Amino acid sequence: MAEHLTISPANLSAIENNLRVLSQGIDQVSSKVEVVAQEVSTTQDQVARLAEDFHAFVQADVMAKEWQRAKTEIIEVRQKLENDFGYHDEIRRLTSGILQAVDVSIVRENTIKSATEEMMLKAPRYWLAPGLVALSAWLCDNRTLAERAMMEAVKRDDNKASLYFALIARRGSRRQASGSWLQRFFSLQDPTDLDRELVVLIDAVANGIFGPEGRGFCVQQFELWLKELSERVGFAEQQRDQWANALASKAPSVGADEYPYLRKYNPDWNRLDTSLRGSRLHEALKSYFEGIFAGELIPASSLSDEVDAMLDKLVSSDFDDEALPLRRELELLELINKERGDRAAAERRFQAVKQALEQKVTFTQLVTNAAMHPQIAGATKATQRFATAMSRDWIVTAHDDLTAKNRAGVPTEIPVKIEGWEGKTRDGQNEGELVSAIDSHLRAEETKRVATIVLNPLNWVALVLGGVVALYGLFTLNWFLVILGLGAVGWHFYAKKQLEKSRGQVHQHYENLRDTCPKALKAVLAEVVDWRKDFATGDGQAEDLRKYLQSITTEQHMLTQFEAGRAVMNRA
Repeated sequence: MAEHLTISPANLSAIENNLRVLSQGIDQVSSKVEVVAQEVSTTQDQVARLAEDFHAFVQADVMAKEWQRAKTEIIEVRQKLENDFGYHDEIRRLTSGILQAVDVSIVRENTIKSATEEMMLKAPRYWLAPGLVALSAWLCDNRTLAERAMMEAVKRDDNKASLYFALIARRGSRRQASGSWLQRFFSLQDPTDLDRELVVLIDAVANGIFGPEGRGFCVQQFELWLKELSERVGFAEQQRDQWANALASKAPSVGADEYPYLRKYNPDWNRLDTSLRGSRLHEALKSYFEGIFAGELIPASSLSDEVDAMLDKLVSSDFDDEALPLRRELELLELINKERGDRAAAERRFQAVKQALEQKVTFTQLVTNAAMHPQIAGATKATQRFATAMSRDWIVTAHDDLTAKNRAGVPTEIPVKIEGWEGKTRDGQNEGELVSAIDSHLRAEETKRVATIVLNPLNWVALVLGGVVALYGLFTLNWFLVILGLGAVGWHFYAKKQLEKSRGQVHQHYENLRDTCPKALKAVLAEVVDWRKDFATGDGQAEDLRKYLQSITTEQHMLTQFEAGRAVMNRA
C-alpha cells in the first residue's frame, strides 16, 4: 500500500507564520533601501551645487581675510615708516622754515645756526643735515663753513644735494650759481639709470622755475637723452611695451556681479574678462587724459613759494631710497584694500605701477611714470601735461598695439559647459540648435545610466538556487530550507522591483536636468549677446581716444609766470 505524504495544520501554520515574518522583514528592508536610494539620488543632484557654493564661500572668505589683513598691515607699515624715517621730517621742515623766516627777518642768525647744527648731530648719515648747515652758513655769510657743509652733503648724496642747491640758488635769484649746480646735476646723470628725484627737476622746468635760460638748458639735455636712447637697439619696441603696460594699468575691473552665468558655465571666462576690460580701457583712458589737460593750472603767487614746494617734494620721504621697500609694500596693501581683498586683481594693478617705485629708472620710464602714476612718482599736473605731450606719439603707438592685441584675443566662438555637455556659440543666435543638442545629450546620458542599472548575477543565482532549495525542503519536510529558498527567491524579485524604482529616479533626475539646463543655457546665450554688445560699445571708443591723443599739441605745456615770453619746446 502506497504511503501518502500529509501535512498537518500545525505544519502549515508554522510555514505561514515564518513566511509572514519573512515578508515583514522584506518590507522593512525594502522601505529602508528605498529611503537610501532616494537620499543617494538627491545627493547626486546636490553635490555639484554644494561644490560650487563651497568654492564661492572659500573665495569670499579668502577675500574677506585678505581685505582685513591689508587694513591692519597698512597701519603697521605706516607706523614703521614713521618710526624708521620720521626723524627726517623734522629736518625736512627746517628747510622751508629757515628760508621763510629769513624772508621776513624775524629769526636771529644764532637761532638758525643752533637749530641746523643740532640736526647735524641727530642725523649723522642723512644728506639733508649738512645741506641745512650749508644753507645756514650761507645765510650767515660764513663761506668756509658753507663750503665744508656743501662738500659733506654732496659726499652723502651728490644727486639730491646738487638739485637741492640749484633750487636754493634759484630762490635767491642767483642764476649763475643755480646754472652751475644744474650742470653738475646733469653731469652725474645716465639716462638709462636715473634716480627718481629727477621728476622734481622736470616739475621745476614744467612750472617755469628756472627761467628761459635754465629751461632751455634742461630741455636741451632732455632732447639729448631722448636722442641717445632712441639710437639704442630695441628702443622703439621697449617704448611700446613700456607705454602699453602703463596704459593697461588703467583698465577697469569687470564687476563681480556682471555676467554670472558666463562666469559659471564658460570654461574660458578669464579670456572674456580680459577682452572686456581691454575694451573698456579706451573710455577710461580718454577720461584720464582729459582730466590731465582739463582746467587751468593755477601757479603759485611767487617764485619763492613755487621753489619751496619743489624743495618740500625733493626732501620728502617719497624720495628716500631706504624707505622704498616699505613704500612698495604699502602700495600693494592699499591696492588690495581698494580691490576689497581681491589679491590677484591688486597684484595685476601693482605690476603696472611698480616701475614708479624703482630706485633707478630710464628717462623715458620716468616720463611715463610722471604721466601715468603722478601720485607715486611725485609729479604735479603741469609735469603730467609736459610728460604726456612729450610722449604723445609713443602713447598713440602703444594704444594702437593694445587695441589690436585685444581685438585679436576676442574668441570667435564662446564655449559653454553645462552638466557635462559642451557646446559653442558665436553670438548667442544658435539657441535652438544648442537646446536640441543639450536635450539629446541628456537623453543619451540617461540611456547610458539606465543601461547600467541591471540585476547582479548574484540575483539570478539566488532565484535558481532559492527555487531548488525551497522544492527540496518541501520534499524533505525541512522547513528551514523552504524558508531559506523562498527568501532567496523573494530577494530576487525585490531587487528587480528596486531596479524599476532606480530607473524611475534616474528618469526623474534627467527630467529635472532637461528642465533646468536649457534655462541655464538660454541665460548664458543672453549674456553672450550682452557681452558682445558691451565689448563692441567699448571697442568703438578706441578711435575717439586715438583722435583725442593726436590732437594734443607737440608744444610742451610749461608755466611761464616767472619769466617773460612763451615757453615752447618742439619735438623733432
